[in-house]
Amino acid sequence: MYTMKIVKSKLKVTYIILVLLFVTYAYFNYYSSWNLLSIDAKYRYFGWEKQNIYGFYSNERLESGLEFNWTHYKALKRVKIRGTKIVIPIFCLKPDIEKKPVNTKIFFNNKFVDELEIADHNIRYLTYDVTKMRYKTGGVLEIKFEVDSLWAPSEYGMSEDSRLLGVAVGRIEFVK
Repeated sequence: MYTMKIVKSKLKVTYIILVLLFVTYAYFNYYSSWNLLSIDAKYRYFGWEKQNIYGFYSNERLESGLEFNWTHYKALKRVKIRGTKIVIPIFCLKPDIEKKPVNTKIFFNNKFVDELEIADHNIRYLTYDVTKMRYKTGGVLEIKFEVDSLWAPSEYGMSEDSRLLGVAVGRIEFVK
């Protein structure tokens, strides 16, 4: 009988230890999956800037070295304001752009800023004084691009790329 109590006591301790181990494992698994492993958490942890929020294809590079992303109809970038003037490289490589220009609207934090007609393949470096627009250095600026038409390189026999492309937006920079 005495040995039976010892065995039951040891089983109880073992059961408690197993439950505590399971709860600890479950907690750390939950914590890491929601906090440490999320993409947003990695960006925050490493101090990276996640610029493309929606409506952009993955990074590409021109032969000149300019990195850019193609937009869809609507695309949104979020940048930290690091100067008084923002410089936005923008262009379009649509083959018949002279005949069928691409009209693009630009918004800062959902406020209309500019509209331009892109009718050639030249890169434009759009410059805006964000401090005159009452945005503060260190703040966050959401830049939305809206285009009126899309094109696919495959439709022009350029490649098998069937993505629907709007305009190309380069890496956004700030000037002090």
